[in-house]
Amino acid sequence: MLTCAEIINNYRFTRGILVDIYVPDMIPSQVLEYKRGLLNELTLCASFNLLASIEALLRTDFNDTIDKGYRDKLSNRYETLCRNFHKEKGDFNRSLHSVCKSIPLKSILDEINDYFRDNCDNFYLICSEIIRFIKFRNWYAHGRHHKRNPNIPDPEDLLEICQNLNKKILLRGHKASD
Repeated sequence: MLTCAEIINNYRFTRGILVDIYVPDMIPSQVLEYKRGLLNELTLCASFNLLASIEALLRTDFNDTIDKGYRDKLSNRYETLCRNFHKEKGDFNRSLHSVCKSIPLKSILDEINDYFRDNCDNFYLICSEIIRFIKFRNWYAHGRHHKRNPNIPDPEDLLEICQNLNKKILLRGHKASD
């Protein structure tokens, strides 16, 4: 899987090429409209790829936390979320870890959001943004058949979100239980 930095570099590179592309047999207004469509599609694709990468990072962190028994404060909240989800599902024939792999992303994000809000850390605002952008991700992933487009995130904003996720969540220094 590509990292957020690799996705944004590909986006910037391709956007630069599209701006300079020569299109024969079109009048200037047609060329402009054609390029605008290509750039819009490139933005949609890059935003979707970045959100997919962010989701993968969050799910990997969540699953690793549950599997390895990390014990920092956020990990403890993940564990509680997992136990409650397992109880709610009532699927006691499967292990806790197995059932918890199907926790909805929004539930994980809500838990992260609450954790940072409870700790008076403005990072919860970024989590709220990700939750809002999930509507775009779902719209894009499931065929874009709705007439009303959701808010389309700017790829550059998503890169910043990804970098903040790395600092605040992925590099939080959790300890495995003994």
